[in-house]
Amino acid sequence: SYALYNKGKAALAVLAFQLAEKHGVTEALTAQQVRADAGSLKDPGLPEQLRSVAWRWGPEFDELAETLDEAGLEGDAARALRQVWTKLT
Repeated sequence: SYALYNKGKAALAVLAFQLAEKHGVTEALTAQQVRADAGSLKDPGLPEQLRSVAWRWGPEFDELAETLDEAGLEGDAARALRQVWTKLT
């Protein structure tokens, strides 16, 4: 469950930085890092930094999806986040 939380929030931060870059608002996004819940938004270089581990984090999300499915929970959430890592490699 920690992998889902930890790597899931990193995947969301990657998406946020990629979207902010496309819209030219990266500075506005990083300004949000002062919020208590925004630690992953401190460094706009995060997507590039995580590129080196994306290849191994993706398969972890397959396992997470299966575990969530087996628990009767939403495995598709993990499958969707897996795509972030797939596209980053």
